[in-house]
Amino acid sequence: MRYPHYLHILLCCLFSLFSYAQSKEEVERVKKESISLYDEGKYDKAIAINQRLIKESREVGYIKGIMSGYKSLSYIMRVNGKYHESLAFVELWEKENERNYDKGEQSIIYSEKAALYSYLDLYQQSISYSKKSLALSTHITDKKARQNLRAFCYGYLAIMYNDLNKLDSSFYYSKKAFYEQDNIEQSNRLAFYYIYYKNDFDSAAYYLKYSESKIKAKEPHAYELSLFYRTLGDYYKEKKEYDSAIIYYNKLLQIGIERKILVDVKNAYLFISEAAELSNDKEMAAKFLKKYNVLSDSLSRSQKIQLNYPIEQYIKESQKEYKHQENISRYKIVATALLSVLVLLFFLIRNRKKAVKLKNTLKNKEELIVEREQETNELKSKVKDGFEEVTLLARKNKPEFVTRFIEIYPEFYQVLLKLYPDIPPETLKFCALLKLNFSTKEIADYNFLTIRAIQLRKNRLRKKLNIPSSEDIYVWINNLDKKTKD
Repeated sequence: MRYPHYLHILLCCLFSLFSYAQSKEEVERVKKESISLYDEGKYDKAIAINQRLIKESREVGYIKGIMSGYKSLSYIMRVNGKYHESLAFVELWEKENERNYDKGEQSIIYSEKAALYSYLDLYQQSISYSKKSLALSTHITDKKARQNLRAFCYGYLAIMYNDLNKLDSSFYYSKKAFYEQDNIEQSNRLAFYYIYYKNDFDSAAYYLKYSESKIKAKEPHAYELSLFYRTLGDYYKEKKEYDSAIIYYNKLLQIGIERKILVDVKNAYLFISEAAELSNDKEMAAKFLKKYNVLSDSLSRSQKIQLNYPIEQYIKESQKEYKHQENISRYKIVATALLSVLVLLFFLIRNRKKAVKLKNTLKNKEELIVEREQETNELKSKVKDGFEEVTLLARKNKPEFVTRFIEIYPEFYQVLLKLYPDIPPETLKFCALLKLNFSTKEIADYNFLTIRAIQLRKNRLRKKLNIPSSEDIYVWINNLDKKTKD
């Protein structure tokens, strides 16, 4: 009748493992789909699939899936300029991590906070969280992910120190970011520094060409292309080659429009207007300045961007759900405590019954102990008799001596075989004689050998069994089986 019960447990375990595996696959799938969607500017769809991921992960208790959803939502809000909403998702993400604290995950959370505080012009907070993230980054096991995060944090430290006009520190962290991860973003940051703060166009050109080689080597992300076109535009503007600057600012504008990142579109309008002004194209400068002002006002009125999704309501519901889960956790703790008390009472009652039963059987146990003592004494007597028997056989140099010795001292024999598997019969006999504490002279007499020959055998045995010269060979032999037991 027990088999169906065990089968039910097994099926439950298998279902849990299957659900866990499915959850991991779903997280990876949603991650890829999210990146694709917000690259295409389809933010509403990206939000929807991450909300679904959070819901389904919560249903199966997959915390990593929940955290991945909040992380993606935070990023979507951040790239769209909704920094307070993004920060709310980071807080939810951090609370989920507190359930099963992962220092590597916390490092990523701190890096996201550093980015958000930089956008909110909270420089010291951004610097603080960047450094906290770097301190915990050693707990990120994946090398590439760790390098990505460290470069990300060094990059934001460079930005913050630049905004604080601490240019040496900014350049220091720009180089740290590049050495950590020599990619398009980091090489553009160094080019930007050489353009504006060093007026070193040769060095700037070097890093821009480096970025260009990276772009040609792989299909770049739209974000990387945006950085490249922005820096290249700045490069030509500062060299007073305004037509070339406008060409690259227009490329930056096109990417912003395609990705529907209005903050980038707004900045591109301003860059084009400034370059046109410097080239004395007043009409173009006025045209793009007007576009810049209109979009800036629009963004300010609508908190920089309005997504067609009730984000604030969703954040409130998520916070409510988290509190609900916290309450459930508390109830579980209370229930577990009560159950523990009941289990303890059960065992106390059972142990009391056992104590009564034990008291009733103590007499039988005492009798059993007496019987065992008698058996032990008999065994000792047999060992003593066996010792006397085998000693007599040794003295008479009987051929059956070794066979009888093995029967009486089987443990010693087994240990010796492990140390010396191919031990010759004569050496085995010699070890047996040492075990029985026969002196060198006695062994020589019983075996019709010289004392010198016995001493040579002892020396050969020491070498074969690695017996230290400082240790008495009789003591070592007698303790052989005891050492193995220890």
